[in-house]
Amino acid sequence: MPKKLKNFLVFLLPAGLFVIHKSAVALAQGYQLQIPIPKGQSSVSGPSQYIQMIFKYGLSIVGSGGNETRKKSGKEWMWGAVMGLVLLLCSWLILYTINPQLTKLSEPALQRVTIAGTVDNYDPVGAGEYKVPPVGKTSPPSLDNLSQYQGQPGTTIVIDKSDKMLYLYKDGQLISQAPVGIGTGDKTGALTGGVSGDKITPVGDFVLTKDIRSSPNGVFSGEAGSNMGPVFLGISANDQNGNYRGIGIHGSGDDSLRGTNGCIRLRNADVIELNKVVHAGTPVKIRN
Repeated sequence: MPKKLKNFLVFLLPAGLFVIHKSAVALAQGYQLQIPIPKGQSSVSGPSQYIQMIFKYGLSIVGSGGNETRKKSGKEWMWGAVMGLVLLLCSWLILYTINPQLTKLSEPALQRVTIAGTVDNYDPVGAGEYKVPPVGKTSPPSLDNLSQYQGQPGTTIVIDKSDKMLYLYKDGQLISQAPVGIGTGDKTGALTGGVSGDKITPVGDFVLTKDIRSSPNGVFSGEAGSNMGPVFLGISANDQNGNYRGIGIHGSGDDSLRGTNGCIRLRNADVIELNKVVHAGTPVKIRN
C-alpha cells in the first residue's frame, strides 16, 4: 500500500468515527471548553471546529510532499485538535451521564444594582426601582422583644447624637436601645442644627408625625429617590422658616448606619421593631 494512501486512511479512520457519532457531536455543540488545549487555538472550543481542524491538518500531512517541517507542524496541530475534541466530548458525556441539565449551564448574568445616596426630604408619592432592603439581626443591645409593648402608650424615643444611640423608654424606664447614624454635617453630635440643607440632625423635643410609612420593598424619598429601608418615621422638625423638613427615623437600602442628610438611621431590623411600638404623637427627644 502506498505510504500516502496509508497516511490518509490512518487519518480518515478516527475522523470518520467522530463524524459518524453526529448525535453526540450535535448535542455537545453548545458545550464550550474553558481551557486552552496544547498546540490548539484558544478561540477554538466547539466540536465542529475541532473536526474541521482534524481534516485540515490531516490533509496538510498527506499533502506535505515529503516536507518534514510541514509534516511535523501538521501532526502537532492535528494532535492538538484530536485532544481538544476527545476532551470536549468526554467532558460532555460525563456531565450528560450525571444530569443532562448540567450540559446546559452557562456563566450567570449578574444584575448590577446601584444604591443611591440618602435624600432626607421625604416625598410619599415617590417610588424608585431598587432591590428590596436587606433585614439582618437587631443590633446588640437591641430593639428586639418589643412586641409585648405593642399598642401600649407611654413610650418615648431619646436620641443621643454624641453617643450615636437611640434609647427607648416605657413609662420612664429604659426598655431597649440601638446604635444610629446621624447627619454628616455634625459627625461629633455637638451641633444644634435646624437650618434647611445643613445636613445636621436637629436638636430639640419633637413628636412622630402622621408621616409613618412601611414597606418590605423599601420606602423611597422623593420621586425615584433613595431607598430608606423598610420603615420611615417622620419627626416634627421644622426649618428656620417653620417649614416641615422631612426629617425622620429610617433604615437604608444596604442595611448600614452611614451618615444622612439630617435624618436618624437605624439598621433595618431595628427600625422594624421600633415601628411596632410607636405611633403618631410618640415623643422624640434629640440631644447632643
